[in-house]
Amino acid sequence: MFCTSCAWVIYASSRGNERRRDEEWPVLEGRAVRSSRLPGGATASFLSLLLALIWLGGSRGEAQDGYELERMRKAHQIRAQVLGDSWSGGELAEAGKETTTEERSELEAVLRPSRGELEANPFFNLWRGEAHFRRGEEAEAERCWAAASTRAGDDLFIHWLLLRDLIGRKHWQAASREIQKIGDLKAKSGPIRLPMMALVTLGLAGDLERERAFTPAAELISLAILLDPESEEARFAKARLLWESGGLRLGEVVREIGRGVAQLRDDEERMQVITANFLSALIWSLLLAFLLLVASLFVRSEPLLRHELTERLRISLPPASHSCFLAFLYLFPVLLAGWGWQLFFWTLLVFPYCLRKERLLLSLLTLSLVALPPFYRYAASVELSRHDPFLRAAREIEAGLYGKDTARWLVGYVQTHAEDPLSRFYHALLLQREGRLEEARAEFEWCAQHLSSRSAVHNNLGNIYFRLGRYEEAERAYRKALELDPQIASTHLNLSLLYAFFPDRLRLEEAQAEFKKAEALEPGITSGIESYREFPGNRFLIYQGVPPSDLAARVRERTTERDRLARSLWGGRIRFLSLSALSFLPLCILGLFWTSYWLRGRVGIARPCCKCKQPCCDLCGVTTEVGLLCAGCYAAFFSPQVRDPRARIERLLSQDRNEKGEKLKIRVLSFFPGGAWFYTRETGIGLIHASLFLFLLFSLTGAGEVVRSQFSLSRFFSTPWTAGHLICLFGLYAASLVRGWRWST
Repeated sequence: MFCTSCAWVIYASSRGNERRRDEEWPVLEGRAVRSSRLPGGATASFLSLLLALIWLGGSRGEAQDGYELERMRKAHQIRAQVLGDSWSGGELAEAGKETTTEERSELEAVLRPSRGELEANPFFNLWRGEAHFRRGEEAEAERCWAAASTRAGDDLFIHWLLLRDLIGRKHWQAASREIQKIGDLKAKSGPIRLPMMALVTLGLAGDLERERAFTPAAELISLAILLDPESEEARFAKARLLWESGGLRLGEVVREIGRGVAQLRDDEERMQVITANFLSALIWSLLLAFLLLVASLFVRSEPLLRHELTERLRISLPPASHSCFLAFLYLFPVLLAGWGWQLFFWTLLVFPYCLRKERLLLSLLTLSLVALPPFYRYAASVELSRHDPFLRAAREIEAGLYGKDTARWLVGYVQTHAEDPLSRFYHALLLQREGRLEEARAEFEWCAQHLSSRSAVHNNLGNIYFRLGRYEEAERAYRKALELDPQIASTHLNLSLLYAFFPDRLRLEEAQAEFKKAEALEPGITSGIESYREFPGNRFLIYQGVPPSDLAARVRERTTERDRLARSLWGGRIRFLSLSALSFLPLCILGLFWTSYWLRGRVGIARPCCKCKQPCCDLCGVTTEVGLLCAGCYAAFFSPQVRDPRARIERLLSQDRNEKGEKLKIRVLSFFPGGAWFYTRETGIGLIHASLFLFLLFSLTGAGEVVRSQFSLSRFFSTPWTAGHLICLFGLYAASLVRGWRWST
């Protein structure tokens, strides 16, 4: 076996250099077969790899490992036959002219199994079912998938492949049965981690979650936890699903978050980020509570201070600027770029509303500003990845679930952010998975210059060199990756594969040493690599993504970029200084409070009286410079000492005239409890009232973001925070209107 392996390695290397380097094994990608046949050099190389790995992995049981590798090799050939690809031994026969007749006939016999062997093979039934489904023959497809499930026996990987197909076809009952089988098999196999299977399973669960299919998503997340019990992402995903699927299952949410945090204890960097965010949110909420307390005590000691402050501010502005100033109050949160300005604005809004019943409502709204969501950084990255083109594409590429939309998002982002190393990195990953190796090489080489401290970049660049036949450069890239991080098992395994292919001499001792290092660093990685090789676009090499901390850093960067998309506070895109993603909602409500208070006294300047030609108070008739009400009337009706302002207003309205004998034409509308709007003969305030409601509705729905981005209203209204704010806001609005119209004349 060893001699045969050496011969095939040397011959495959010489033949492979003469052929196109970008030809790959035929695998399904986007439901289409990329190539119709296997090149002879690649066939020989792959056979030599199989034989070498069988020899290298002898410590784990030569017979079992040989069966597994042979099964994977047959799977490629069976897939080609089932999906209608031409397969012949012609190229293999041509490539093996120098081999003996016995060896050639033996290889052809292995590569061309009989029909009975094919029907007994679960891979054959799996991909034949896929072929039937593509032709619209669903009944035949289901029969083939059932046969594949039966013939798979205890093969965990085949059941998992079948599960992916069933989920993609939305066969929920059959998928649920496969999940149960996988769970039973995993329980029998013992504590073996399958992190890559778990990662793709989480990606499938995320897609179902976005489609509001919570039940199958929950089953998939539970399966991901079973496949990789040490995955903190799976724990956080389960907590998020429990939170978003409705029902007050707070105990389960907290328990899953605790398990996820327990998995993070070894990751000091991420734990520091989570701790820092929690402390910043706590300090922020305590600071706001302190400011509210101080403002409340100060205003209570000066009953007329609220009125005097707002009136002095209004009369100091030109009359023509009042409308602009009101618009500025609403648009100001969008323009904020620093925490100091936000603190100033919130204080400005909070200051006039620290009296009586309004304090309770205001406290609740303020608490919603600093509500720390669970699993803060993870939730932020997931939420942002749903709307941000780069992060959404990166997430799908990491999970191996990419398509045309992924390429469109990422290519568009790279065109506008050509100097962004992370986007170029994922673009290179996408290119290599599409088989565009030369373009991927150029991108990875650029990333190696700008992300030189990331071992994943050099590892992936080494893989590209390997597939292009540039073995010396591949070795240098792998060595550079190991210098940066010697604890990466996948790089050791890639280097082991490279040594088995090395053209000038067989370096099997070095290959075995690297293989053992990979096993020691990550037990079971060889079974994972066999499974990972079956994913669309991946072969026998392991490609690495960037660490999760890099994506978390990108989330923080995107919240402070100068472009409109990243800085926008509309649509729940960002989390700024540990604030809730929907912090714009209470800001709008506080702005509405401020405007309602502003309009209690007057809209615009005070208008001259019809007799004295001077601005007069509409209640007492005293000349005033500030609007409809003088300071005395305002204090009489709205100071904290007034127990029942409604009775006073009704008594005054029943007289129908003021002290000057003028007939009053006043309508009272209590927009919020404890406040009143005074309407004069002009109808402008009615228009302002309608515009406030429309503007508030516009801001809540995020209609402005629908045109500018991938924002979805259905996703926006699906979160509990949004639903809670909407219910409270419109409930208050409706109650105030009903109460106000009862007061109106």
